[in-house]
Amino acid sequence: MDLDADKMLVEINSGNSLSGETLARVASYLESIDLNEAAGLDLDNMYALLLVLGRAKSYEHGYLFEKFFELHDAMTAVMILETLCIDWDKTDEYLEHVLRFALGAAWDEDDDVRQLSLKIIGEHVRSLRLEGETNPSQFHHMKRLIELLLRTFEDESLDPWVRQAAYRALGRIAMKDWEELPGECSVPNFDPASGSFDPEIVEGGVQLVSELSSNSAASSSTSVSELIPGGPGIR
Repeated sequence: MDLDADKMLVEINSGNSLSGETLARVASYLESIDLNEAAGLDLDNMYALLLVLGRAKSYEHGYLFEKFFELHDAMTAVMILETLCIDWDKTDEYLEHVLRFALGAAWDEDDDVRQLSLKIIGEHVRSLRLEGETNPSQFHHMKRLIELLLRTFEDESLDPWVRQAAYRALGRIAMKDWEELPGECSVPNFDPASGSFDPEIVEGGVQLVSELSSNSAASSSTSVSELIPGGPGIR
């Protein structure tokens, strides 16, 4: 294969566009990869070629990124989520995956994918609030997502870093700037006296759930796994 991913990334980072033919060749190669033969894969090259499609904003090839979630490789999954949900701003389309990873995955040993997924949920709900969403079905949607964050934060059996990721997401939903929240590398400390934890953020999440419940009388029994229209739910 004569696809030089590093050269293509340099072109993109220099402000140059790749031809449709080049992107199609990259996509064709990635489509041809059999994930059942993972032991023989060049993961670094595969990762770089996915990055090429991501940086080139090749939206029509989003399905390829979904395919490589099945590698169960944390570094690759983080890059894919960052591409689809942050760089491309398409969380709505890929929320099923975000929710699945927010609940944890056995192969995500350091919880990097889980923490990023919680962050994405926070940004998603924050965006809906900023848009002034008034659709009753969206009220219910937001309520269930906030409840997931609250449950995660309140579960003291979880790794403190996961709980802090949920807290930061709740802070963003409360319209806090990043500078007002603990940094991603800050050691978790949930003591209000520490100055890094504000219980009002959690209380605000609980209050928002109550307000959203009042605004969404329908579908009160829907679970988180039912948030994705037509989707198979959380696995």
